[in-house]
Amino acid sequence: MNNSDKLFNKMVNSRNLTKDDVSENDESVEILPGDFKPKFYDDIKISLLFEDTNPEVYCVGTVESDNYLKIDKNKLEFMETLINITDGEKTIDEIGKTLCSIYAISSYRSFYTMLGQYGLLKNYKLKKKSDLNIFSISLFSLNISKFCLSISAIVPMIISIFKVAYLFIFSVLLGLIIAKIIDPFTMFNVENSSFIETILVTLLYIIPTIVTHEFSHMIVAIKHKLHPNQLKVSLYMLIYPLIYVVIPGIYFVKRKERIWILSAGLIWNSFFMMLSIIIGNIFSINIFKEVAYSNLIVIAINLIPFFLSDGYFILCNLMKTSNIRKDFSLFIMSFVNKSIDRKKIFKSKFSVFYIIMSTLFLLYGMYGLGSNFTSWFYNFLYSRWSIELNKSFFIPMSISSGTYVFFLLMLSTNMPKRKKKPKKRKRK
Repeated sequence: MNNSDKLFNKMVNSRNLTKDDVSENDESVEILPGDFKPKFYDDIKISLLFEDTNPEVYCVGTVESDNYLKIDKNKLEFMETLINITDGEKTIDEIGKTLCSIYAISSYRSFYTMLGQYGLLKNYKLKKKSDLNIFSISLFSLNISKFCLSISAIVPMIISIFKVAYLFIFSVLLGLIIAKIIDPFTMFNVENSSFIETILVTLLYIIPTIVTHEFSHMIVAIKHKLHPNQLKVSLYMLIYPLIYVVIPGIYFVKRKERIWILSAGLIWNSFFMMLSIIIGNIFSINIFKEVAYSNLIVIAINLIPFFLSDGYFILCNLMKTSNIRKDFSLFIMSFVNKSIDRKKIFKSKFSVFYIIMSTLFLLYGMYGLGSNFTSWFYNFLYSRWSIELNKSFFIPMSISSGTYVFFLLMLSTNMPKRKKKPKKRKRK
């Protein structure tokens, strides 16, 4: 969800815009010419995003390109007028005359450039990327549109069966714990796990847990009349693997429905975990205990709201906000890119709290990454040349190596491109 409040406020208040207002970190963006004929996507619409806020927050977007903007109620009338007069037949200058007569604004070219950058104009070549695309490498993409269409008729039945099964498994597990047949403190304990069992657990974990986690998102999305179209596998920050389903139009459903869609994977993991606990403890099968523990880990990781996870998007919808992770990214990049103003990043108390907690989580992650690298380096020196370093250097080396790797990734993915200076011709 791209936040254009800064640019929108300037435009409605009839203030001049610069290229930096169109795209804060991309100096290569060119303002659209006056003879350009902008055209919105045919399915563009405005929908309520967050209710019971002051002012109410709306979403302007298109399912076809799966791009959206967040606006508040004060800008609703202006945006409706803009959509009505932007038909692909009038030039920007012609539309600008109408806008000037109604709203007394003159910076319409910059605003249309911003709309194009955020993927709302059909005849504009999109350049702006989300931070997911900037910081990740796409590894695999599968078109699931036909599959979703083929199962749409049986989705209500699947959900009804799952509700009954979930309540049954939960009741059985609760009864076994109350009857002291299963000890909640030892139900994940595994005894004498062999190598073959570990391989089987890995296969069981990869196939049913990860794939069905995303499958559950897809099922609940179909229930709410959405059409998931892609299953993607990406490598985020060159380290963290991401598997996710692309669900166009998710911002057009009600907030509670969005939360259910985002929570579907966690609900499935909890169901599979409870089922594995019952089977593993009643029949003393270690594999199912390990599968249960693996699902518990998946739930815990997905609830962490400091990176791209279900927990992050659920938190945003619960707090009726968006882009708080982007604020954190800008805060981190401000140490590299001095043109970013940190004062404008801290928009609310919750934003400040989130940035502080995310920073602490990042530092912990950097130390973990650095300590693993330092341990490998120590073992390598000792095994190769019998060199044993002083252990007092372990912590500073872990911190420094983790910091170096992190900022190396930041520099490689988001360093602003410098414009090449034209070569001066030498006079003869």
